[in-house]
Amino acid sequence: MSLLAALRAFLIQRTAITDIIVSGDAARIGPAGAHAEHPGVPAIRYQRVGAGREPHLRGPGGIVERHVEINCWADTLDDAEALAKQVRLALDGHPKGDFGAGEHIINCRGITLEDEGDNDEPPIDASLVGKQRTTMTFSIWHTETT
Repeated sequence: MSLLAALRAFLIQRTAITDIIVSGDAARIGPAGAHAEHPGVPAIRYQRVGAGREPHLRGPGGIVERHVEINCWADTLDDAEALAKQVRLALDGHPKGDFGAGEHIINCRGITLEDEGDNDEPPIDASLVGKQRTTMTFSIWHTETT
């Protein structure tokens, strides 16, 4: 099962998050490259930015630590920070167990917020010019097929 599919399924189940995405357009929660197909803010865009695996003496251990960057976009920095706060509250400290929803569930070993900040890098799409974002990087430990 895909971590990013589980992440999306998890986020769209959180009313504190979907209530901020006023239009209720769940397509505004998705991978970074999806913004061109589903423009508008507020929006949540995510991507994997790294991974580490824990081997043991017999080979792969079946546990991966994924680093996932989540960008919360909005018209104002205050609105981007408010959306990011709800994402942080939903994810940071998530315990061991099922993560996701429906058919998109993975075995999570824990989630921690590693870094966050306001990002003024150029936007990923022309429709985001003049918009604000808050960026967070989460460490998500989960099992994978070895």
